[in-house]
Amino acid sequence: MSVAYQAIIIKCPLREAEEAIESIKRLAPIVPLALADRLTALILDLPRNEWAAFECVSSMGCQLSMRFGEAVAVLYNDMVGFRESHVFRNGLHIDSFGAESERWVPMNDAGLPEMDHAPLPIEQYPDDAECECVLTAIEAGLSGIGVHIKSHDITIAIGAL
Repeated sequence: MSVAYQAIIIKCPLREAEEAIESIKRLAPIVPLALADRLTALILDLPRNEWAAFECVSSMGCQLSMRFGEAVAVLYNDMVGFRESHVFRNGLHIDSFGAESERWVPMNDAGLPEMDHAPLPIEQYPDDAECECVLTAIEAGLSGIGVHIKSHDITIAIGAL
């Protein structure tokens, strides 16, 4: 089954995030999800085929970063291979990460990623090279606020809702 989501990730316990929902729920329905002890995803609860306008997601990121200092908006759709993140700090949109930010390594003959190889943008490999993404656009955005979690783990947690 495929997964698609839009969420704002903030560094705070679930209880604090739930209190913050009141200030943004007029923009879109929200489902809170604890990803770790002090890491919460506020997932936009929209029908699978309906995405909020980026202005809505951006507004949420700005508002939450004013309250918590930092926030990362993440957008993911595995049906079309779309991963993107946007970092907000103190109410400002400070950085964006997309396909151009992702880093890849080649696969060896056994089908495993060559982790001793320097990660590069996918465009730097031949078209027929088999590669593995070792830094997604979502992970790049989260690392911008000091969060190191694999985007795959976030997708599994959200997909289980």
